[in-house]
Amino acid sequence: MQKNLSVNEAIRIVRNECPNEYARAYAEKIGDSIIEEGTEGLCAQIRYILTNATNWRGERARATKEAMRDYLARHKR
Repeated sequence: MQKNLSVNEAIRIVRNECPNEYARAYAEKIGDSIIEEGTEGLCAQIRYILTNATNWRGERARATKEAMRDYLARHKR
């Protein structure tokens, strides 16, 4: 059983392993979004990543997307 990933770990995995170039690009821009918009910017980028990573499959993909969804659930506005 795999441990739960932090959102930081999940974003790092997207950058390095997700086959979707747009999801990877959004993951790369997260730092800028946090600087400009704080948590709201981070949540927006995570939503974009999840939208573009829908075809990414496998256990690692599932755990990564679950960590990002959990983060969004904890930071709803």
